[in-house]
Amino acid sequence: MTSGLGYRNRSSIAISIEDWVGIDENAMSEADAVKFQKRKEAISLYVRGFKINEIAGKTQVKPKELYRFLNRCEAPNADGRRNGWRGIIPRNRIAAARPVGGGDSDRIGHANQFTQFLIANPEIKKQLESLAICGRLTGEKGPKRNLTVKRIKDEMIRECRRIGLTVADYPLSVSSQAYGAIRRFVAKVRGEISNKNAAVGGISILPPVTHCYQRLEADGHWKDLECTVELPSPTGRGVYYLPIERLWLIPVLESQSTAALGYSIAYGANYSGGDLIRGVRSATLPWIPMELTAKGLRYCKNGGFPSGLDEQLAYICSDEILLDNHKGHLSAFAISQIHRTLGATPVYGAIDNPNARACAEGFFSLLEEMVFHTLPNSTGSTPRNRDVKDPMGNAIKYRITDQHVHEIAEVALSRYNAGCPPGSSLTRVEILQRYVRDPRSLVRRIPNDERERIQLYDLELELKIKGNAEKGIRPHVYYLESRYTNPVIASSYSLIGKKLRAYGHSGDIRTFETFFESGASAGAVICERRFRGTPHSALTRRHSNASRRVGSHSQNSMGDDIAGYRDSLVGKAQTSKPAATELARLNAESRENKRRMKDLGRSDQNDMNAPDPKKDSGKKIGSQWTDKLSKLGTQY
Repeated sequence: MTSGLGYRNRSSIAISIEDWVGIDENAMSEADAVKFQKRKEAISLYVRGFKINEIAGKTQVKPKELYRFLNRCEAPNADGRRNGWRGIIPRNRIAAARPVGGGDSDRIGHANQFTQFLIANPEIKKQLESLAICGRLTGEKGPKRNLTVKRIKDEMIRECRRIGLTVADYPLSVSSQAYGAIRRFVAKVRGEISNKNAAVGGISILPPVTHCYQRLEADGHWKDLECTVELPSPTGRGVYYLPIERLWLIPVLESQSTAALGYSIAYGANYSGGDLIRGVRSATLPWIPMELTAKGLRYCKNGGFPSGLDEQLAYICSDEILLDNHKGHLSAFAISQIHRTLGATPVYGAIDNPNARACAEGFFSLLEEMVFHTLPNSTGSTPRNRDVKDPMGNAIKYRITDQHVHEIAEVALSRYNAGCPPGSSLTRVEILQRYVRDPRSLVRRIPNDERERIQLYDLELELKIKGNAEKGIRPHVYYLESRYTNPVIASSYSLIGKKLRAYGHSGDIRTFETFFESGASAGAVICERRFRGTPHSALTRRHSNASRRVGSHSQNSMGDDIAGYRDSLVGKAQTSKPAATELARLNAESRENKRRMKDLGRSDQNDMNAPDPKKDSGKKIGSQWTDKLSKLGTQY
């Protein structure tokens, strides 16, 4: 039998047709079944000896089509058998068998050629693996990079040319330069790495949650809202409102009950590891309700955060916390603080992966749909669900500040905890209470003797005492371009060169509690005079130092550097959205410091330059927006 369209041995086809692979005609649609029956009848008539013209008249199958069907039925399949009746199934693509052995002239396509190329060039394979995992060639130094497949392909082509390959050699000889094979290779390598809990690929396959506080989920999501910052008018006649950049919400959720244990708010284009730590701390320490200033906004009955509703739900540690590959989550500071505060193991996964962190991703969708997208300053998450025509105009019209948005988030999360998760008749807080009160439950808590330190301090530093007796430089420690000292350290030149363990609060770094390496207390150290006037965080100090180095601000008339930095932002905020956002962050930091001092039963007499927000600013909000706030119920 020939394989072309010429003479065929009908008797040999009649013998082999008995061994053709059969099919289930009932699985076809009615139209496909009709086509199949005509093709099958044509082949049967051909085997029985009917003339080609007679077959075409009875079945409407043209001679050329009949020969093509015979070729398909007799052709070898990838499974080692003839295609048989599979060859005439309508719209069925047949996987042809590749020739075994032979040279490139016998090759059909380039299947398995990339694998053979890597076997013949193990150095290229090693470089590809390095590019897929860390984004650099073997031997190169620098931070890890997440390269695209196109960048990896370009690097591989350069390596191919370096070892002497030409356009006559694979992969340079093909038009795609093996892009598809490289893409599959990179996906395979990164998938294998992710299964080993590496932070490069997707999250590893984790066992299901069996009890409360076994697993937490934390993630950041920007709020689809526009808001403003309130500034006094330069003429002293009232105030005006300036738009700011996006706000971030970083909640910490418990996977079993889906309860929101705590959260933090971040300002600007992105959030940092410090913002994540503030959220983790709020989930652990006892919750204290905010003083709500927005008119019509209030906590619902039984609403709040677990650590504040029941003292047995405070200071509880978890086993692990699920995070994505956000740069802030990968910082050494964030990892150490999570371990120090919760004793939890961070488990990393891919960004924006609902399959890995279903609780967190579903929570964001619910909060947007039920709360944020119903407000007049909502931007919507996509152009399709953007119902508000001018969200920024509404934010200015109704005087919606970042503080109001913060309060909305606080109330929304507290009411979320008062609701019941799907499939349960208990609220989220009641689920946690039932688990903690069960005598069979094993709950890890922060020891009593460490709770006060964790509540007061979230910074742990190792500082070296510096100084010079010959030049008259008193002993001191140095942190973020400021000297810290006290009478005990300043009067002892013999301490120069020794190390101190310093503890402080990241929200106010003007003072640190210090200890020698032996464990003896060295007392509290205080910063330079130029940084003492205004409470400020480590982030504010960094921003202030950067601004001062480029000449953007100087100390004010009282010699306060932080106040001078804030004054410079007031002047820039009218024309710069980032400056207005930074000013709003400073105001929020000031409010948080005042609230913390009040909770600790102390007042800060040095806080003379911090802004004093009006207690009754909520009365300025328009009635339409107030109606929206009053409708926020417990339906979710």
